[in-house]
Amino acid sequence: MDKSATLGERIYKYRTAMGLSQLELSELLDVSRQSISKWETDVAVPELSKLVKMAEVFGVSLDALVLGKEEEVKAEEIKEEPAPAAPVSIAEIRERSRLKTGFGFCFLGVGILISFLILLLAGDFLAAFILFVPFGVSAFFCLKQFRHAALWCFESWYCWIAAYFYYATGCHWNAWLPRLIHFPELGIDIQTVISLGFFLLLVFFIFMTVFVHRKEKIELSKKKHIVLAIVTALALPLKHLALWLMQIFWFEVVANGDAEYYARVIAMNYRALILTLEFIVDLAFTVTFTACLVPTFYWLRGMMKNRKASK
Repeated sequence: MDKSATLGERIYKYRTAMGLSQLELSELLDVSRQSISKWETDVAVPELSKLVKMAEVFGVSLDALVLGKEEEVKAEEIKEEPAPAAPVSIAEIRERSRLKTGFGFCFLGVGILISFLILLLAGDFLAAFILFVPFGVSAFFCLKQFRHAALWCFESWYCWIAAYFYYATGCHWNAWLPRLIHFPELGIDIQTVISLGFFLLLVFFIFMTVFVHRKEKIELSKKKHIVLAIVTALALPLKHLALWLMQIFWFEVVANGDAEYYARVIAMNYRALILTLEFIVDLAFTVTFTACLVPTFYWLRGMMKNRKASK
């Protein structure tokens, strides 16, 4: 290998010589696929612990990987399996990849079959499309080989089922507490139980999202981390502000401030549109909160660890 090659070029050549995809290497190193891409294009430099792991996976010395020295082995001599220090074997990763592909085609096939039957029996294109959405989204996550595809699939199904219950019954993940506070005479009815169930599932998915990324090195500047921390803190208050402004818009602008007209026409004829827009806003802010929470949580935890170590 040419010594004049950059570190990123050497990582790319070793990876391709072993027949590893960026996703497979990222799972061996417990980082994101985007991190591998940044390393190979020399946008970012891996930390020392990741370089050591990479050298073990590629079966070369650290000097050969980092400096391109002569003791590096030829491509055909590179080990087929990583050293024991690697978290999982290449065979395991490739087995996962085959499982994801299999599940992806299963989701796609079932979605197409159900949609075809709906079109054949009812002729309802909209219903066929709506029923296909969760299967199609799950197939996309699996066939695109997303890391933690199972979690992505469960979260997409959660959103789809939550939307259905929201439109059909008015049950929503944050509706259980107001019902208990403002309508205690109703007691714990089925709507309160369903809403509480959606809330607990949402908390579970947020926890799992943070947990599964616990070993990943999120490479962001301090400025970006501060921005994400601010967005995390403001996401939920901004969501409630947006929903409140939407209610004012429907009442003041669309219904011209006429309460009777609003209740009689807007609530009936535009109920589906109002609920759809509210659910989109709610989902967008919830996803934003979760996406920003992950790097913010581990950034703050890293800062606390560094502060303790410096004492």
